[in-house]
Amino acid sequence: MERIYKENNIYDKAYLISKQLDSLRKLENLEGKIAEMHLADKELLEKEQVKHENYLFWRRFGILIILITIFIIGTILSYRNSGKFKKDKQRMEEEMEQMKEELNYYSDNNLNENRENSYGEISQDFDKLTERQIDLLKLMAEGLSNKEIAEKLFITESTVKYHIKNIYSVLELKDRKDFFKKIRNNG
Repeated sequence: MERIYKENNIYDKAYLISKQLDSLRKLENLEGKIAEMHLADKELLEKEQVKHENYLFWRRFGILIILITIFIIGTILSYRNSGKFKKDKQRMEEEMEQMKEELNYYSDNNLNENRENSYGEISQDFDKLTERQIDLLKLMAEGLSNKEIAEKLFITESTVKYHIKNIYSVLELKDRKDFFKKIRNNG
């Protein structure tokens, strides 16, 4: 239409029509830009949502890895500790076996009538011990463990340990090995 007005030399109307066309084109461009902005905004929201979901996924994954690592380390440590416990237990059993062998050696080489006199220096200190401590000392000489002594005397294991500590103090002994050595040396 603008062209028709220009051909007929109606420039005023051609100018007005051209102005209206320009404003319509601007509106059309504006609507296109708004639509593009809506699409861009929608894409941006989708990207943000994907980023957030990825963040949550990696966060959960990281926590899971940390928990699995802690579990594995805990398992390894408990396995190591059980190994150390087994080694300590085996060592203690070997020491107990050695003490029993020493006791058997002692009892095989001495007759029952000499047994009471074989305590040598230790027997001199018997008057300082209570009857319960003497009973406990005899059971120790038989090679019984603290638990077995406690069962025989109907007392707790901690009471046995308490009496043993007092016996060692009175007889000036360090431990059971020292006790067996003195018995063997004086027998």
